[in-house]
Amino acid sequence: MPRLTLLRSLAALSGLVFAGQAAFSLPGATTTVKVKPGDTLWALSRQYHVDLNQLAAVNGMKLSDILYANRILVLPGSASVSRPPGDAPASSATAAAPAGPVPPPVPPRHFTAAELAQMRSFCQVYRPPVEPLGVLPSGLASRPDRMALRPLFVRWGRAYGVPPDLAEAVAWQESGWQNNVVSPANAQGIGQLLPETAAFVNGLLGTSLQLTVPEDNIRMEVRMLSALLAATGGQVCGAVASYYQGLGALHDIGVLPESQVYVQSVLSLRPRFR
Repeated sequence: MPRLTLLRSLAALSGLVFAGQAAFSLPGATTTVKVKPGDTLWALSRQYHVDLNQLAAVNGMKLSDILYANRILVLPGSASVSRPPGDAPASSATAAAPAGPVPPPVPPRHFTAAELAQMRSFCQVYRPPVEPLGVLPSGLASRPDRMALRPLFVRWGRAYGVPPDLAEAVAWQESGWQNNVVSPANAQGIGQLLPETAAFVNGLLGTSLQLTVPEDNIRMEVRMLSALLAATGGQVCGAVASYYQGLGALHDIGVLPESQVYVQSVLSLRPRFR
């Protein structure tokens, strides 16, 4: 796929954007917003003057989640609650009041010029460690069932031009290579992929891979990393940050502080898989 076409596909994710899961509003709620193709969680937090992390939290999201265009996001402080995709909407009998306390409005998250400069330059100045080489995490080395997955990272890493040790480190950070892990936002399996991400990758590959199948999950994780590496010009730091926070936020402001912690953790793990 040509790089420009891939960039457009990643930006839209076939009508998807990085940032979330479905939400519904209770009667009388007015502080919701419909997501448009190309929107990002970061851009919406700026547009509506709400804190990025609270916007994610009130919708049951993490920063790396993906949201269908036209879904409704609840803004912090509204009388609304979130629900996982596929759940039935609350009935009128049960939707008369919020299910729990509603977070109060919070001031927008502002970054100083110095903070923005640091976020935008993070990947240029950060130097990941190169040791310890080959010292596998103890939770992996002692588990033959997980060790048996290593050839799959090699196979699909070579197939899609992703260093296997990078794919292994991302997956270890995400799930500890456990395919039964499901996040509150419905990210699933070894690579902690959302169903929407799986649909995007299956569209790229022309396949019907399943999140519940370990090899399929690994293959989709690696292909997504391949797409992010292509979109960031081969920059490993930027690709890993995008896997966590989304490509749009990376382009808008750089590597968010919480994403810097994620990048450092993943790239500190990477030498262990060499």
